[in-house]
Amino acid sequence: MKALFIRFYILCKRQLKNSFFLFLLFGFPLLGLGIHTLEKISQEKSDTISIAIYCENPDAFTQNCLEELTHISSFHFYKAESLASLETQVSSGYAECGYVFPNNFHSILLSGNPKRQITLYTSPSTLFASLSKEVVFACIFRSFAKDIAISYIKASPIFDSIRENAIPMFSLQYQSYLNGTEDTSLFHLIYETISITREPNINPSTFVPMPIRGIFAVLLFINSLTATTQTLEDKRKKLPISLLSSIGISFLFLTLSGWFTLYLTKNYTSFFQESLTALFYFLLLYIFCILFSYLCKNTSFMTASIPFFALGSMIFCPIFINLSSFLPIFSILEKFFLPYYYIHLF
Repeated sequence: MKALFIRFYILCKRQLKNSFFLFLLFGFPLLGLGIHTLEKISQEKSDTISIAIYCENPDAFTQNCLEELTHISSFHFYKAESLASLETQVSSGYAECGYVFPNNFHSILLSGNPKRQITLYTSPSTLFASLSKEVVFACIFRSFAKDIAISYIKASPIFDSIRENAIPMFSLQYQSYLNGTEDTSLFHLIYETISITREPNINPSTFVPMPIRGIFAVLLFINSLTATTQTLEDKRKKLPISLLSSIGISFLFLTLSGWFTLYLTKNYTSFFQESLTALFYFLLLYIFCILFSYLCKNTSFMTASIPFFALGSMIFCPIFINLSSFLPIFSILEKFFLPYYYIHLF
């Protein structure tokens, strides 16, 4: 028993001196955290579209428009600190686009020549500028429509006999329209969900939301092939190291690293399920490596085959994208790579 522990200690020490193995051992948690962080940032960006708005010296009307825009739910309008800040945020992609309102905007609208007074800043990546224009216009019109109507009532001769009553009556009706409910507003929309029997064109399993587990399976596969190559080299040097111990020790360390990464990225299921799956995958890798080492005695050829198995697993297995949803042939090719079986256990 003592000799067994001594051999285990020596093999662990030898494994931890392997620079490539240490790179996989400590690099995978960092990679997992990086992917998880990027996914969270991507989700936050996809939830809301940010649009910057700015006015150097806003009048009361413009200030009200800016406040109205910040309360709109379809876009996330926010006030930029300065014009330079707005330009930087749009060019960097933080903001989808930016609107700069002129000073004395209300006076400009009343003058009857309001064309091209608001400056729109966009970048090559801007997609929703045209849609946001409609939202900005609707907000301005909502605030300015009352002034337009009152100016028309004052100037039109058809209101000469009732002008004194027309303006208060219109103001009351317009306020009722702004604050109206479904029963009192001028119009409202009713949304109804209808049943659709047609099958959707996009398979929801096409895209894999989190590739951490798939990458973990590929790393274990690569590690097993590397350990097999090292074992063949040890046998050539007549060292008493078995394939089982070489793969097993490295598999143990990488599995602990992988479980830690899965826990950090909130992909860890349970100790029982993870342990049974790891045991099954280890047996699968061990059997494959025995057969591969029996068929291939050339360590150079085996080393050269590792990139093939790594790239094949990343491409054909459903790690980043499920290609079998597009071409049925991929559903056959993916079964030739062992990470496929580990991924499909979850």
